[in-house]
Amino acid sequence: CNCKFAVQYYANDTEWTCNISVTDRGGTGKPGEELNFSDSGTDTATVSKLLAVDTPTAVLDYGNLSVTQTSAAIMRNVTNVGNTDFNLTFRGYGSDNESIGQNVTMICDLGNITFGNHRYIVGTNVTFGTMRNLTNQTRDSNFTLSQKTNDNNIGLEFNETFWRLQIPLSVGGICNGTIIFGAIETGE
Repeated sequence: CNCKFAVQYYANDTEWTCNISVTDRGGTGKPGEELNFSDSGTDTATVSKLLAVDTPTAVLDYGNLSVTQTSAAIMRNVTNVGNTDFNLTFRGYGSDNESIGQNVTMICDLGNITFGNHRYIVGTNVTFGTMRNLTNQTRDSNFTLSQKTNDNNIGLEFNETFWRLQIPLSVGGICNGTIIFGAIETGE
């Protein structure tokens, strides 16, 4: 007998046990003689902790902005699709090569955009001045997303992030940067 069962990706991180017990009271023995058979077995499997972040759109497009202009807020949903609570983290760098863009948030055709000009907030849309600076260091948002418990119920495992960009003087052309959405397990 093979003991198999489906496990959801958000199943609790623990040891799971499968138990099979079989009893056969029928048989093809001599008339008046029953064949009896009973057996059981167990097996275990361990599900590890899974820190997993889902953002449905990969690109934040701030559109065409002039120098000194601040973009409208761009909202991105973030969902915990793992099996443990975590705090959201963010870090960024210019272009798509961290070794080249580690000290700026965006590299442009003319000049660069520094971290103080690229900001975010979790949970509510606010003014640019009250948002947090994106940096090249992993930064804890201090916002916990609970583990997913049901595919049909969206609750505390989901929230919104808002992003804004302000264009400094002496910057022009197309600008490109990378933002890494991450997770740090919360304390128990």
